[in-house]
Amino acid sequence: KEDKAKIAELYTIAKDATKLFGYAWDVDHIVPLSKGGLHKLSNLQVVPASWNRAKNNRNSNVYWS
Repeated sequence: KEDKAKIAELYTIAKDATKLFGYAWDVDHIVPLSKGGLHKLSNLQVVPASWNRAKNNRNSNVYWS
């Protein structure tokens, strides 16, 4: 239950960031669901929507290494 609340909080952060910065933010799967990633807190991050769209179904590690 705690994880569900924290995941919901990420969606609130993305919504608030969209309002604050004036451009869309998303909750992104670090390892995409299509690549075996899970919809759990440790696999989620808030990122600009344009970044998420460009990332498509690639793992986020290509951007951090």
